[in-house]
Amino acid sequence: MAKVTLKNIKKKYPKAENYTVDNFNLDIEDHEFMIFVGPSGCGKSTVLRMIAGLETITDGELMIGDKLVNNLPGAKRSIAMVFQNYALYPHMTVRQNMSFSLEMNGMDKDEIIKKVEAAALKLDLGDLLDRKPSEMSGGQCQRVAIGRAIVRDPKVFLMDEPLSNLDAKLRVKMRAEISKLHTALDTTTFIYVTHDQVEAMTMGTRIAVMHAGIIQQCDSPEVLYDSPINKFVAGFIGSPAMNFFDCVVKKEDNGIYLEMENCFKIKVPEDREEKIISYKEKHVWLGIRPQHIYPDDTKDIEVVPGNTLKAKAVVVEPLGSEKFVLFETKSGFEFTARFDPRVSVKKCDEFNLTFDLSLSHIFDSASELNITL
Repeated sequence: MAKVTLKNIKKKYPKAENYTVDNFNLDIEDHEFMIFVGPSGCGKSTVLRMIAGLETITDGELMIGDKLVNNLPGAKRSIAMVFQNYALYPHMTVRQNMSFSLEMNGMDKDEIIKKVEAAALKLDLGDLLDRKPSEMSGGQCQRVAIGRAIVRDPKVFLMDEPLSNLDAKLRVKMRAEISKLHTALDTTTFIYVTHDQVEAMTMGTRIAVMHAGIIQQCDSPEVLYDSPINKFVAGFIGSPAMNFFDCVVKKEDNGIYLEMENCFKIKVPEDREEKIISYKEKHVWLGIRPQHIYPDDTKDIEVVPGNTLKAKAVVVEPLGSEKFVLFETKSGFEFTARFDPRVSVKKCDEFNLTFDLSLSHIFDSASELNITL
């Protein structure tokens, strides 16, 4: 049983005015792949270190299985941790690095050999067992660090931004390797910290999005993307990031509209009218992803005649399968659109643009909560 329960967990450092982690509540199920994601300083690594026993808990309860572990040393929590910087002993070989903790615990030598070789086979390290860290690449060193954790047969596997020091191509490969490892180690719960939302979206069973020491939303990658609970989650999940427009809600004879700058107005879908009618003449945030912004002659969208948003392309990024275009309006407001690669666009081109609100989100300007859910 490797369920991890965090109940009202708080962390405050001496002399700090505010809690680094505040009232953190989360149940991480047995064999789940849970990811903590958020910007730097949001408290995600602090939570991981409290689970590992590397940080004391100011208040609250931490359970691993059915055992309260607040005051239990990390070595006795049946956890293993992989760090960002590998933390390998430079004077030891791969074999020695992987077997060191087992030797310290007095395990039989034959059993150590068996465990190390089994882990090396899973991680494709068989030919590297006699090398030292200085003789290997970053990706190989990271696999050794993972192997050193595997041999301990932990109930909970903790990873603190383990891929951040790798190049982009290797990160993609290691994401797949870690996901396969989670499947192979069917008795282990994974808890993974990253600031990279692409890692989070592609690897996690569930994702806890954190900001200022608080969980903003915890759900599957699909739910976070399609139904963000607030403006922060909406802007953090998705690449390129969601665009936000300051709008005023207008009621006209034929429906509800959102009015932006330059008198650009777009009709709210009928199934959302009831949710925003109470915001009549008030400001709201319209959140729309780059792929839902189109040149006005390429998509059939209900827009007030003559009221398309005119903007100039200031940056064009052709990526083969798509184009990212940074637009700027006359007033200097910038936003991003994702175009089909066949759309002809170059820097300084002007476009009349329209928006598809069927998959957009509208947020309260004060609370920033999603009012379209």
